[in-house]
Amino acid sequence: MYTVNHYHHRAFFKAGIIVDPKAKGQKTTGGIMKRWKLLAVILCAVWGILMVLPTFLPSHIREKLPSWLPEKTMTLGLDLSGGIHLSLDVDTEKYIQQRCQGVVDFLRPILLKEKILYQKMQSEPYGASFVLLNKKDLTRLKQIATRMDNITLEWMTSENGKYIIQIPESERQMMAKDVLGRSVEIIRKRIDETGALEPIIYQQGARQIIVQIPGFDDPDRVRTLLGKTAQLAFHWVGSSDDVNCITMPYQNNALRRIPVEKRPVMSGDKILRSGATYQSRDYGAEQPVVTLEFTPEGRAMFADLTRAEHHKRALAIVIDGEILSTPVIQAHITNGAAVISGNMTIEEAQQLATMINSGALPAPLLIQEEKIIGPGLGNDSIVAGTRGTTLAVVAVALWMVMTYAYFGCFAVLGIAFNLLFLVALLILIGATLTLPGLAGIALTVGMSVDANVLINERIKEELRKGASVANAIIAGYSRAMKSILDSNITTLIGALCLYICGSGPVRGFAVTMGMGILISLFTAILLTRFLVGQWVAWKNPQTLSI
Repeated sequence: MYTVNHYHHRAFFKAGIIVDPKAKGQKTTGGIMKRWKLLAVILCAVWGILMVLPTFLPSHIREKLPSWLPEKTMTLGLDLSGGIHLSLDVDTEKYIQQRCQGVVDFLRPILLKEKILYQKMQSEPYGASFVLLNKKDLTRLKQIATRMDNITLEWMTSENGKYIIQIPESERQMMAKDVLGRSVEIIRKRIDETGALEPIIYQQGARQIIVQIPGFDDPDRVRTLLGKTAQLAFHWVGSSDDVNCITMPYQNNALRRIPVEKRPVMSGDKILRSGATYQSRDYGAEQPVVTLEFTPEGRAMFADLTRAEHHKRALAIVIDGEILSTPVIQAHITNGAAVISGNMTIEEAQQLATMINSGALPAPLLIQEEKIIGPGLGNDSIVAGTRGTTLAVVAVALWMVMTYAYFGCFAVLGIAFNLLFLVALLILIGATLTLPGLAGIALTVGMSVDANVLINERIKEELRKGASVANAIIAGYSRAMKSILDSNITTLIGALCLYICGSGPVRGFAVTMGMGILISLFTAILLTRFLVGQWVAWKNPQTLSI
C-alpha cells in the first residue's frame, strides 16, 4: 500500500481529463476518458449485450423478442453440436486424363479440314501422337492447332517422325486447382439444398475437401449427394450392331442394357433448373418425376431434337453412365421443358433435382473418412469447454483481486467486457465456435490481463518514486504502452500465421485468439483506464492499495 500526498479537491479530475494541479493546467489523457469516448464505450457495451442475448435464451423466448433485436445466434461447430464429418478425395488425375483424351477429338477435324495427311494417330498420357506424311504441313498445323478450349497446347517431336501434341504440366496443374475449387462450390450448393445450417466446406492439401455439417443426422443422404458426379446427357437410342453405339445399363436395373449412340446430342449444362413433383399416369396414379427447364440455347437444341423427323424415336436420358429413362419423341416441344420419369421415389427425385441444379462435379469424389458425432458427445464438449473457460476466468479474477485490490477489480471488469465483445463479434461475423475456439477464448482470458498487469506494475514503480496519484497513473499507462503493444503484436502475428497456414479447427483457434487480442487492447487501454479515472475522481483516495 502506497500513501501519497495530493490536493483534496475533486477538480483533480476535471472535464474528463486527469489534471495535475502541479502541472498548471497541462492536460493528459490518463485515467478517465473524454465524454464522447464514454458514450462510445456505453454504446459498445449495449451492443454487445444485445448481440449475445439471443444465444443464451431458449428458442421459445427468442421468438417473442422484438423484431428490432439482432436475430443471430452463435453457430456451434461439429465437435460441439454433433453432426457429420467427411474427408473427400477429388480424383483430379482422372479429370485431367479425360481432358487430355479430348486432344485426339480436337485434332482430327483440323487435319481433315486442312487436308493434312497423317497416320497412326493414338492417345498419349497427356495428349495425342501421330505420324505426319508431309513434314511441310507441320508449320501450318502448329499455327492453327495451338489452343484447345482456352488451353495452350505443346508440340514435341519424337523418333521415327512421330509428332506429339499434349497439354503441358503447367496447364495440368492449373486444371487440377480449378477442379478443386469448382468441386467445393458444387458441394456447397448440394449441401445447402438439403437445408443444413452453416456447413463448413474447405480445401485441404492438393486434392482433399473437408465437409462438416453440424446438427445433421442423415449420412446416407449426404453420401448419395456427394457420391455422384451428376453428369447428365441425352443420347439417341441406337442399334446393337452399330459401331457408333455402346450399351448402357439402367440405373435401377443393371442387367437391363440398351444400345445408345456414343456421342451425346445434348449435355446437362444446357439445363437452367430442375425440380421434383408428381405426374399423373394414364390410369390415374401419380408417379414422382423430375422436371427440367432448359436455357435459351438448350431450348433451341431440344426443340431441334423433337422436330417432326425425330418423332417415334427414343431419346435416352443418362446420368453418370446409367440410363434414367428412354422417352419416345411424340411431339415438337418448343417451350423448353421436359420431364425425367422412371422407377424412383419422391426422395430420389428430389436428390436428382438437387444434383442437376448444383451442376455436375468435374471429377469423381471418394469418401476417405467419415465421422458421425452424436449430439450427446457435442453437449459433453460444450460442458467441458464451458467449465474450463469458467475456471480460467475465475482463477485469473481471484489472482488479480488478491494481487492488485481495487485495480484488480477493474481488470476483472475488463475481462468481463472482453468476453462480451469477443462473443458478440463472433456472432456478428458468423464465425463457427469449435473446441479449439473455446481454447482460444480461454487463452485470451489469460492474455487480456497481461496489459493490466504491466500497467499496474508501472504505477507501483512510480509510487515508489514518490509520484502523485495522477502522475503515477499517467506514467503507468504511457510507459507500459510500448511493452503492451510489443507483446500483443507479436502474439497477433502468430495468430495470423496460424490462420494463413492452418485450416479448419486451427483457423478457428487463430480467429478467436486474434480477435481476443485486439479486443483486450481496447478494454485495457480505454475501458479500464476510464474505470480507474472514475473511481479516483469519486473516492479521491489518499492511498492506493496496489
